Amino acid sequence: MNDAYELAIIGAGPAGMEAAITAAEVGVKTILIDSFPQVGGQYYKPLPEAFEGSRKSHAEKEGEFLTSLVEGLSIKCINNALTWGIFKEDTGEGWLVTLYGQEAPKRVHARTLILANGAYDTPIAFPGWTLPGVITCGGALILLKSQRVAPGKHALVTGTGPLLLRSRPRLFSPPRPRSPPRPRSRLPRRSPRTSRRR
Repeated sequence: MNDAYELAIIGAGPAGMEAAITAAEVGVKTILIDSFPQVGGQYYKPLPEAFEGSRKSHAEKEGEFLTSLVEGLSIKCINNALTWGIFKEDTGEGWLVTLYGQEAPKRVHARTLILANGAYDTPIAFPGWTLPGVITCGGALILLKSQRVAPGKHALVTGTGPLLLRSRPRLFSPPRPRSPPRPRSRLPRRSPRTSRRR
């Protein structure tokens, strides 16, 4: 099956969603392609349906808003599709995008192409980087967003990038169990002894 569009966007994260919305609002025939089961990418990855959400974060609300815009416009969304090839059309005009997925068309023809493949982790090896508890920000975000599990009680966040900026506030905001109170002595506190010279 071959489909033809004016614009094909590969990647349905924040940038891909914004590009698709902007194009569709001015009447451009647009297709949005992503390997995830739903739009949003890592940045706006929603909580799984099996979980009952308590309160939603600002980013989750923002992601839901953009998703509703994408769904409300005439944008063709292809999810669970791997883009395995991009080729210049034989005519010299436009692009041939080849996809793999159960419900995806095999080929998509597009006059214009936008690659919005998103952010990804680029960890650097250092002594101890394979120890338990050392995790990339992408891994931390998956734990936080898909399972509502904090990856530990304390966190050291280093580096730069969109995923890192996104994960830092979330690492310190998830609800955590209270630690038990420390045992206290019932004896009155003594003031430190001062030594006197004789």
